[in-house]
Amino acid sequence: MKKTAFILGTIAGIVGIISCGILLYVGLNTTVDHDNVYSVIIISFIGLILQIVGLVYALMVESKTEIAGKVMIVAGISDLIVSFFSILGDSPVTFIICFVVFVLFLISGIFAIKASKETITE
Repeated sequence: MKKTAFILGTIAGIVGIISCGILLYVGLNTTVDHDNVYSVIIISFIGLILQIVGLVYALMVESKTEIAGKVMIVAGISDLIVSFFSILGDSPVTFIICFVVFVLFLISGIFAIKASKETITE
């Protein structure tokens, strides 16, 4: 379980950083008169920071399993929020990528929490 959480979390973190970076790029290149441009930039920047944190904890899943699982779930939920703001930024590709990252982080976090529970019961 820990190895699966490590692999899925690492993939989700790398792809999440790329997708939030693309959305930040789209938001920064949008005209200022476009509605919601500032919210897209702010949410994508916050999502980028949380994806980096999720990647760091995905790499630490072997030592701090339960905390890493909880942080990866939070990073996945934040990526779900970013995916809905990518609709406002007229970027359907980042919507799909962010939703896939959400699912990967969620599965990875559940596996990490389950692996920590199995370690406690043994």
